[in-house]
Amino acid sequence: MGPTAAGKTQLAVELAAEFPIDVISVDSGQVYRDMNVGTAKPGAEILQAVPHKLIDIVSPWERYSAGQFCRDAHLEITRSFESGRIPFLVGGTMFYFKALEDGLSDFPQSSHEASQALLRDAHQYGWPYMHARLMELDAESASEISPHDSQRILRLLELHSIEGQSPSELKRTRPSIPAPYRIVKIALVRNDRAQQNQLIGERFHQMLASGLIEEAEQLFQAPEFDLSLPSMRCVGYRQLWEYLSGRVDYDVMIKDSIRETCSVAKRQLTWIRNQANVIWVPSSDASSASKIMRLMNSFLP
Repeated sequence: MGPTAAGKTQLAVELAAEFPIDVISVDSGQVYRDMNVGTAKPGAEILQAVPHKLIDIVSPWERYSAGQFCRDAHLEITRSFESGRIPFLVGGTMFYFKALEDGLSDFPQSSHEASQALLRDAHQYGWPYMHARLMELDAESASEISPHDSQRILRLLELHSIEGQSPSELKRTRPSIPAPYRIVKIALVRNDRAQQNQLIGERFHQMLASGLIEEAEQLFQAPEFDLSLPSMRCVGYRQLWEYLSGRVDYDVMIKDSIRETCSVAKRQLTWIRNQANVIWVPSSDASSASKIMRLMNSFLP
């Protein structure tokens, strides 16, 4: 695991040359087809050499949840074990990691009617307002998430709407079941925040040069397009929508996209710091791969 632009994909490719690993993506953006450039999806050459599971599995117009990820990931992990190989999870969607390790409670599936009503309110009042509403209904759940975490705010308010109970009370009455296997957590991080932010800026400019705007235009022109979809919450796409809609100019779009990506990286790092039993490896170190190889050898039978 690690923040965006930490070098996780390249490291996975290096490790795949040394160990019989099955790479399983833990990225809430890369699950979507036709969202390649903006989600920093591995290129065709990498995917051919080292296939990644749980990439390109749903349309951008479908809703994909942490619960669905857990079901899909457990299936891929089981298949990997049965093949005598090592499931190797790689990504930066920290809530997916948490859901996989700790399990999720048996909550009802999403309700289109309830979610649309909440999305209309969010569009009118903004997500900090919706977070404040959640705080009134369930301070325990609201205090655990950011006022800008639209997907989780929506889901928690939706659960309250469907069940008539606070999500925290539902968790207590429907306990989750932790993962039934041992998990070794390795964090690939950059110690130099300024260097990390610089790399994020450079990568975004590379995305623009690789056709990010054209990719976004195709998505926004599709008849199924809806800005409220989870896929459109991937960082960069909302800023591109503002630019392509004429609301901001090109330079502002770039600045906003890079700033928001840096904020995401900061939140990812904060989450990792709050986790127990994480092995930290500096990604700026040229020997990162060899360090993780030694770690893996020490854990493997």
